[in-house]
Amino acid sequence: SPYQQANPVNAYVPKGMTLEQFNAIQQQDVQKIQDSKDYWKTKYGTSEPLAEWLIKREKKYPGQPKAGHRYVKSTYVPPS
Repeated sequence: SPYQQANPVNAYVPKGMTLEQFNAIQQQDVQKIQDSKDYWKTKYGTSEPLAEWLIKREKKYPGQPKAGHRYVKSTYVPPS
């Protein structure tokens, strides 16, 4: 038959591949994405609150308002 047999879950499988081969490739792609995310976390660390970043920046660059650019986590704290 020119058509590939339907697999148990009716998922897309490229022609010429088995379901197991396709799943293995997908798992490799997922692992690559996770490794990339982990790389940036280890290189730059996790985010820190804006207030802590401002204190550190002021200590490192006193009197220089535009120095020390970096992305920081800005969170909303509702008034009490």
